[in-house]
Amino acid sequence: MKGTPILFVLILLLGGSFSFPSLTHASNPSTTPMIDGSSLQGCSHFTNSCSTLFSTIRSNDIVIVYAFETLDLQTSCSFSVHDTAGLSWEMRATVSGRNDGTTGSDRDQIAEFWARSPSLLSSDNVTESILGCASYEYGGEYNGLMVFGISGANFQDPFDPSGSVAASVSGLNGTPAALISTSNPSDMILGVALQSTYGVLSAGSGFTLISTGGGYSVSEYAVVNSPVTNFPVTFGDGANWYWEVIADAVQAANTTPDFGLSASPSSLTVTAGSSGTSTVTVTSFNNFTGTVSLQATVTPAGPSLSLDPSSVPVSSGGSGSSVLTVSTTNATAPGFYKLTVTGTSGSSSHTTAILVTIVSPAAGSLGIDASAEAGCGHDTNSCSATFSTLHGYDLIIVYAIESLDLQTSCNFSVTDTAGLYWTLRGSASGRNDGSTGSDRDQIAEFWAASPSVLSSDIITESISGCASIEYGGEYNDLIVVAVSGANLSNPFDPNNSLPGSANGYSNTPSMTLSTSNSQDMIISAAQQTSYGTLTPGPGFTQIFLNGAGLAVEYQTANSPQTNLTVTYVDDTTWYWEIIGDAVQAASTTPDFTLTTSPSSLTVIAGSSGTSTVTVTSFNNFTGTVDLQATVTPAGPSLSLNPSSVPVPPSGSESSVLTVSTTNATSAGSYRITVAGTSGSSSHSTTIIVMVVSPAPGPFGIDASAVAGCGHNTNSCSTTFSTLHGYDLIIVYTMESLDLQTSCNFSVNDTAGLYWTLRGSVSGRNDGTTGTDRDQIAEFWAASPSVLSSDIITESISGCASLEYGGEYNSLLVVAIAGADLSSPFDPQRNIRLSTRRKQT
Repeated sequence: MKGTPILFVLILLLGGSFSFPSLTHASNPSTTPMIDGSSLQGCSHFTNSCSTLFSTIRSNDIVIVYAFETLDLQTSCSFSVHDTAGLSWEMRATVSGRNDGTTGSDRDQIAEFWARSPSLLSSDNVTESILGCASYEYGGEYNGLMVFGISGANFQDPFDPSGSVAASVSGLNGTPAALISTSNPSDMILGVALQSTYGVLSAGSGFTLISTGGGYSVSEYAVVNSPVTNFPVTFGDGANWYWEVIADAVQAANTTPDFGLSASPSSLTVTAGSSGTSTVTVTSFNNFTGTVSLQATVTPAGPSLSLDPSSVPVSSGGSGSSVLTVSTTNATAPGFYKLTVTGTSGSSSHTTAILVTIVSPAAGSLGIDASAEAGCGHDTNSCSATFSTLHGYDLIIVYAIESLDLQTSCNFSVTDTAGLYWTLRGSASGRNDGSTGSDRDQIAEFWAASPSVLSSDIITESISGCASIEYGGEYNDLIVVAVSGANLSNPFDPNNSLPGSANGYSNTPSMTLSTSNSQDMIISAAQQTSYGTLTPGPGFTQIFLNGAGLAVEYQTANSPQTNLTVTYVDDTTWYWEIIGDAVQAASTTPDFTLTTSPSSLTVIAGSSGTSTVTVTSFNNFTGTVDLQATVTPAGPSLSLNPSSVPVPPSGSESSVLTVSTTNATSAGSYRITVAGTSGSSSHSTTIIVMVVSPAPGPFGIDASAVAGCGHNTNSCSTTFSTLHGYDLIIVYTMESLDLQTSCNFSVNDTAGLYWTLRGSVSGRNDGTTGTDRDQIAEFWAASPSVLSSDIITESISGCASLEYGGEYNSLLVVAIAGADLSSPFDPQRNIRLSTRRKQT
């Protein structure tokens, strides 16, 4: 296995990755900049990206991201940042330092990015990515990011104009510091420091902590009352060692009357041949009043744009809006477009950007439509990647990968947020270099058919039964590939040699497979996790290559193959595993397809909901398609308008499905199937409908959920939904194997419920100390409305077990319908008794 003693120190101290909960600081409106939410995430040394969820409580924030990379041996490193809210990110500053490696090059890196957020952010998935800086000696790089929002900043010109900011410094001592000078009063001075191997960093004197990555990285701020000269941005440090610092200054919002522009949504996905809209809002700042003229442009050329109205009158302290319509035709090329809306009033001019993705509703020709990958640390048992496609009707293939396992069994599974149906296709395993004779590396191939375009689908592979006790867990990866133009009814070549797998010990990983069709796509994945670098073999094209021991490749065969050699090039002789398969192309027979939007509905009993059913021509199909809808179990009534649609060649037509309920319709989940028939051709699509009751249900359990998190976390979350309003929500927060004497719990959720601590209990467990090591706390809240995908989070402070690297967290959530919300608990004084029992 790769590495040095220093790397193992990092693994033991960080547990392979670090994660802290989001901290939100409420503030009153002010011209003084203030922190508006923060979040942090760290990822292990064989990843090249890292993500965290981030939320704010204010609009018009400046969002800062510090991207980190440590223990790198390369001479170049490129950073980038993107997010699911579609903000426009700019790099502000970078710094690098030597660390303690065996080379003279800088091994630790920080990059500062920033973006404007005109709207509130709710669970925005912010991702930093690194290119060109994978340490081959260590197998990858340690990645991390810190994210925080700043409210009250100058939204149009956020940074102090002094030439000393941003300042980037590196050094070797016990006092990390940078000097900056500013031009304005009320600036927020920012600082971030990285010291990845020894010592513990903390916020400097006079500074307030924003977030910390276990002491290896820390961010801080202070607000100054006047301009400063050579102001020291300092940090506390527990050791003399190499460090890197970036210091910056954000200026407060100005008092000159002006206006701001924002767009909601700031990103759109539009199917070619249809249109989408975004609302452009013009907001008065500092009592601005006047008329703002709007103009929209797009790069590259493609979609057509219109603004209604094209000029907006804005009153002092008020706002006005215009609707931007983005229109496309069937000939508009799929891809990414940047829309810029410019607002002008007198000498003042501002812009806002909207990112538009044009996707094709029909299957593309046989080829690779998209790919993504993620790697997770050795103390995890799952790993996730965010995935989008440009076409519908793709075949999605997931390679779930696990390495350095000491167990003899390993079970894989795959899930995703789009609700695709996943099937295990095949697997491969190999020995690696462990101290046991069992196979330690595993690859499993899963597949699913995606009838619709995927947009930020979160795909997760999970592993059970194969945690390596010697190493603390297993290294997990997943590689996701979308293949367009495949035969989704029968996607794989019928040859019984498929899928094929092989393992061995050499520098030429290879296997053979045979196919029955021409124009098959031969696709394979290979793993060699400890030494060497895999690259595609002759005749194959790279899909994914992580700079170390994972690779995926493909080629299209012009004719059926017999014992085709699927091979990779390896620069080291070592253990390896391969799995190979062949995807067959879609039929060319004229046909049609059915899709629904949305594919799931939540309907309150007594009301109705709609979904649009779209019938699309495939392979120049033309004809009339008759539609029929059924529901299981019986309950809601259904209607389709129209019930038959004429479909032109290469075109599409739609019908509106209306789902109607009465007050007597039972709350619960219903499955609606819409079937389309034309001649001998018949297809169907499904819609999941959740009927909920707005009134309290009968006294009883309405819903429940559970989540457990690892021993290097201090928070845990679960997604929770109810069928009724006016429920009592009870959360049991749990912590185990703690060595500390105090433990503070808290609960928050995205629905904004008010949580109250009801009671707690602790017990000794089996530790080496006499203090209580297991804890339970009970919290409650009243939910006046139905909850839909509410994210409930428990957080713990003051109880991290240093021996084990953290605490095991979990939470149980229960919703009780029909409770007395004004006084939910029995008034008897003996209620809330908590007991513990001596272990035997």
